[in-house]
Amino acid sequence: MEGNHERRIEKETGISITKIISNFLHVPYLRSACWNLWKVGKESYTIYALHGSSGSRFVYTKLKAITDISHSFDCDLMAMGHVHDEAEATQLVQKVDIKKKVVGEKKKFLILTGHYLRYENSYVQEKGYPIGKMGSPKIKFFSEKHDIHTSM
Repeated sequence: MEGNHERRIEKETGISITKIISNFLHVPYLRSACWNLWKVGKESYTIYALHGSSGSRFVYTKLKAITDISHSFDCDLMAMGHVHDEAEATQLVQKVDIKKKVVGEKKKFLILTGHYLRYENSYVQEKGYPIGKMGSPKIKFFSEKHDIHTSM
């Protein structure tokens, strides 16, 4: 997926680095968001991932940004980057199974995908943003039951 840095280069040069890399790797060029369907054993998981954007400075306001977006997408996991933090939240939503004639609950996971930018001498430090945890979340998709566990 492409983000703000790649778009800045494309705007200046007319060259899409992300498109070039996608072509080289023979993978679809997805721009800044994409849907995924993962099959893990007997279970299927829907994932919506986006580059994201937020003027938020604090983890709770960054999570609010993904929470606000998530209301438009029915997925098991929503992942958002760009906000230089690693965090998670969950939502319980009602799920209707028409075939079984049952209304139940479904847990939706919201993930901020992390970063690998050192704080010292970075634009994050220049802008006075709080130091965010460096790294990426680990996500486990279960194969025998529909469940997801995350660890930061």
